[in-house]
Amino acid sequence: MSSARILSTSKGPSTGDWEEADTRTINLEDADPTVVNVVVAWLYTGRIHYVPEVQGAPVMEVQPGTQTTVTVPSSPEDTESWSWELLVAIYIFADRYFMQRLKKKVLALLPSKPAPHDSSLLNHI
Repeated sequence: MSSARILSTSKGPSTGDWEEADTRTINLEDADPTVVNVVVAWLYTGRIHYVPEVQGAPVMEVQPGTQTTVTVPSSPEDTESWSWELLVAIYIFADRYFMQRLKKKVLALLPSKPAPHDSSLLNHI
């Protein structure tokens, strides 16, 4: 099972009358850490990219024993080299949390990629 925790160092989603405001963390059960990394980077920059290390911004903590279910991109900025599995996982996460703009950006990346070997991935889009 995958799980990620976002630690917030600034005000924003972790403010208000919620537990997250007190703990300054947002726990995401069943969320792949690689996908969460890309989504957080997109939330801050509006660009789809992977951030291997973050300094002075929210930090993601991975629960012990958690394994990523998608391949970490070898080229953080070059989305052309990213796998279908990673892009589809980002799309599913965006759909789950009603992130329409992110879904559109991911869909715009898919036509430039060759069709996946596993055609069942297409059922998720």
